[in-house]
Amino acid sequence: MSTLTLALLACTEAEPVKPHFDAPDSAGSFDAVTYELDQTWQVWYPSLEGRGTEGAEYDDLLRGAAWSQGDVACEQTRPVVVFSHGHRGIRWQSVHLTEVLARHGYVVIAPDHENNTFLDGDGDATPTVAARRPGEVRASYERLFEEERFDGCIDPDAGYAVVGHSFGAFTALAVAGAGIDVEGLTAHCEDDPDDIMCGAEELLAEAEPIADERVWASVPITPGGATAFGDRVSELNVPILVIAAGGDTTTPVDEDALPIYTGLTTETRYLAMFPDAGHFTFTDICMLLADFNGCSEGYVDQAEAQDVGNTLVLALLAEARGFDTQPWWTAEYGVAEVTAGSL
Repeated sequence: MSTLTLALLACTEAEPVKPHFDAPDSAGSFDAVTYELDQTWQVWYPSLEGRGTEGAEYDDLLRGAAWSQGDVACEQTRPVVVFSHGHRGIRWQSVHLTEVLARHGYVVIAPDHENNTFLDGDGDATPTVAARRPGEVRASYERLFEEERFDGCIDPDAGYAVVGHSFGAFTALAVAGAGIDVEGLTAHCEDDPDDIMCGAEELLAEAEPIADERVWASVPITPGGATAFGDRVSELNVPILVIAAGGDTTTPVDEDALPIYTGLTTETRYLAMFPDAGHFTFTDICMLLADFNGCSEGYVDQAEAQDVGNTLVLALLAEARGFDTQPWWTAEYGVAEVTAGSL
C-alpha cells in the first residue's frame, strides 16, 4: 500500500466524538422537551430545536419552560438521570432541575411512585412503598430503552445517575448502594414508631439486594431515612452530593443529612449546606402550596437557591463523567456552603 493511500485513509478516519460538556452554571446548549409516558413517568430530553408548545403544563397544575415536541439531540450518546420524588410528591415536582438537566444534554425520567404522590397518597402503604421505590427507579431506567425515539441515543451499558428529594433521597441512596441496617432500624422504631421508615423493616430486608450496580452517581436532596442506613451508608462507592437545608423541619439536618454525609467514605463526596433553605426549597411545590417549609417569607430566595443547587448537581454529574469541575466546588455562592470530603 502506497504512502499516499495510507495518508488518505488516515484523513478519512472519523475522529472520536468528545462527550458533551456545558459549564454547570450555564443555561445549557439545548432546548428541553418533555412528555408523559404511560401516565406513570415524565421524560425530559435535549433537542437542538424545540417545537410545538413552549411552557409545559404538568397535569394542568404547574407550568414549566420545556417544549412539547422536538427531535432528540442524538449526535452522540446521552447520559441518563432518574429522578425520584418525595413522600407525597409527584414526578414533576422539581422541574426547575429536570428541565435544566435536559438543557445540558441529559435524558431524564421520573416515575410516580404509586400510593405515594399527592394525588394517590396512602399512609398505610408507606412501608411497602419504601421497599418498592428502588425497584421502580431501576424499572424507569429500563423503560427508556423501549422508546424508539431514543434508539442509538442512550446506551444500556452506560448506566445512570439518580437524584431524589426527601423520601426520593432515601431512594437515591439505597439504589446507589447504601445498605439497609434492618437491626438498627428495628431498634429505632421501638423508640420512635412514628418514623416514616417504621413498618418497612422486614420488607426492606426481603428486598435485598436493593442496590443497582449500574448507578454511577447519586444526589440526595434534603434527605430522609438516615435511620434505615445507619453505618451501612458507608457501603456507597459512587460520587455523592448531599444537598441540605439548615431550616429543614421535615427531615432536620442533624437527624438526617449530617448523619448520612458523615457516614460516607466514598472518595468523591460533597455537602452543600443552604443555611436559610427549607425542606421544599428545592421543589416547585411552593408554586402550588406557599405555606410549606421553605416556601414562605423568612427563607432564602427560592430561585437563587435553586440556581445554585442546579449548578452543583450538574457539577457532580459532570465530575462523575470525568470532567474537571473544580472551579464550581470552590466558588463563593453566598446562599450555600460547600464541603468536600470529611467535615
